[in-house]
Amino acid sequence: MRYPAPSTAKATQNQCSASTANARQPTGSAASECVWPTTITKYTTAGLGALSAAWIASTLWAPASSQAATAAIGRLTVNTKHCRFVAPSNQRLSCYRIELARKTDNVLRLRFIGQGEQPGRGRSLTFVAINPEQPVPLSCKQGQCELASKHWQGAVVGVAEAITTSLGLAEGLPKAWPAQGSCKLNKRQFTCTADLSTGEALSAEGRL
Repeated sequence: MRYPAPSTAKATQNQCSASTANARQPTGSAASECVWPTTITKYTTAGLGALSAAWIASTLWAPASSQAATAAIGRLTVNTKHCRFVAPSNQRLSCYRIELARKTDNVLRLRFIGQGEQPGRGRSLTFVAINPEQPVPLSCKQGQCELASKHWQGAVVGVAEAITTSLGLAEGLPKAWPAQGSCKLNKRQFTCTADLSTGEALSAEGRL
């Protein structure tokens, strides 16, 4: 299966571009100095068009409040007993928390958070999904969101994995990949599936 190549950034943005496989992700003040492209072209689950790898990376990792100074941006965090995901290398893990972040009217970030393989460590799998024709299923006010729809579906354009220490600090560099797949909401059940260009298949599901 061939995957669409990321669009080429302008020369003035080259220093901010992130590799889709193993480049350092922008963090802290370095990320705030970068101007990330935000134009979204037409996407389908079969062909997602040209999407900047830097934009995917910034959406995967930047906090919701840094994306735009608007009350429509925010997140919803829910603890759950019904959550699991399949990480790279086909590792199947349970998760205890789901974080939904409304990045724009049509871009939703879904993060599934669980325990790592070693005691005290955490591990998360994050999906970025887009539906240009349907608003994300969150209603937000002053950064706090609540579920506003029973049904929604978006095309996955990127996936990331992170491992944290017992203090909640990132262990090593997060990993991010362009991907193709979908995230679906059916009542209060979220299900995400994604295929990487490496051939790996990742997935996650959880009930709010």
